[in-house]
Amino acid sequence: MSIRSSTIAVAAAPRLALCINDAAAAVGVSRATLYVLMADGRLPFVKLGKRRLVRTADLHAMLDGLAASPEARA
Repeated sequence: MSIRSSTIAVAAAPRLALCINDAAAAVGVSRATLYVLMADGRLPFVKLGKRRLVRTADLHAMLDGLAASPEARA
């Protein structure tokens, strides 16, 4: 009798927060631009130890706000 190992595919849960590098890549901007957005208060972040994390919901909200701004339409 042989024992077969079965593989179960598990979908990865969407990430709730991204490190600076991943957040910058997701939006398509440089890390420096992301730091400026955070320093200006336009992009909220959380600190976890020494790490800064950007919630994906905050990235979406920031982009939605940029799309709705009058400057984006010009």
